[in-house]
Amino acid sequence: MATARKTAPVAAEASKTPDARPVPFRGHVYHVLPTTEWPYDALVAFEDGRIASLLRLILVDGDHEKLLEAKLKVGEIREFISAMQGSLGIEGN
Repeated sequence: MATARKTAPVAAEASKTPDARPVPFRGHVYHVLPTTEWPYDALVAFEDGRIASLLRLILVDGDHEKLLEAKLKVGEIREFISAMQGSLGIEGN
């Protein structure tokens, strides 16, 4: 008897955007643009600490909407930002 093949959730959530970087967080994989592809507005938002504006600009493949649907609290968003920085190789706070 043949058994069904299981697909890993991460593979099912591959990005449609070339060069997007995966950010695994709480059982989901979000995708962000690599820093070399950020629009200037994203860099300004990052430096000014405007996190919501930054995420809106760099999350791809509908992942900004997915993040909104997760209804995360501010502390959880901070954890997400730390995970994102790790995925992108960004150092600092």
